[in-house]
Amino acid sequence: VYCISDVHIDFQDNWVWIQNLPLDTYKNDVLIVAGDVTHEMSKLEEFFLILLARFHSVCFVPGNHELWVSSTDKDCTSSVDKFHKILALCEKLGVHTKPFKIGTGTPHPVWLVPLFSWYHQDFDTDLTTKNEPIESWTDFHLCKWPKDVLSDDPITPSSPIGTPVDWFLKMNTAALEQTYDAPVISYSHFLPLPDCLPDKSRLFIKFLPKVVGTTALDAQVRKLNAAIHVFGHTHILWNRCTDGIWYTQRCLKYPRERSRFPQYSVDKIDEMVVWDTDTENPNRCVDWKVPHE
Repeated sequence: VYCISDVHIDFQDNWVWIQNLPLDTYKNDVLIVAGDVTHEMSKLEEFFLILLARFHSVCFVPGNHELWVSSTDKDCTSSVDKFHKILALCEKLGVHTKPFKIGTGTPHPVWLVPLFSWYHQDFDTDLTTKNEPIESWTDFHLCKWPKDVLSDDPITPSSPIGTPVDWFLKMNTAALEQTYDAPVISYSHFLPLPDCLPDKSRLFIKFLPKVVGTTALDAQVRKLNAAIHVFGHTHILWNRCTDGIWYTQRCLKYPRERSRFPQYSVDKIDEMVVWDTDTENPNRCVDWKVPHE
């Protein structure tokens, strides 16, 4: 099982990176894509077709970029509408967006379980910046939420259009109630724990903790008793065990980030393995080290 996030194929270097993946090497493997591929539906379909030609199976959760409503989305009236169209596209192509078991008949089969989510401003535990104005976050301009999917939280300068976080989390009910007869790898785009971020003093974007995750997601990860949770969104490589669960991010991120900070980047798919159904110790997160650490 491989995982990747924040592929951003709207950048030509990243699009070429995907197209250059070998055709025959990963025919028995599965790729988890943890969101932020592109906001354009036609490009997203082309992306899936390229991966399906290379991997045995592909799993996907949308990120925030997928749910931007732009001039190319002439038949989408809202981000909810676009979300459902993306799930329909995945179903048509055979991309998994529901719990999926792999490795039956191998020593270590595993379930891959998607968790839909969004973010909440209270994820930032720094009370000195509570309700700080955030104007430059693109989601606040390009995501279009119907009122009936927004949580009851008051509108604030840190959350100027509200949040659909509860609506997304409720969509995971069926997956949470399902019985799993093998270990679980859960995956989301957004973060389940503040501990999955570096200290704010090390962040370029100081308001970032307000727009990256929700701790309610971690409650779902733990209800699944996941062995590994894969996430994305922050463009920050991560691989740590917290209270028995490995939290990992293997992001491709923007080309300029890889070029400027190669010590904080990975650009080889073989760095993105998280599970091996055929080996004695299947959890490959245990052995992988974030390069700059």
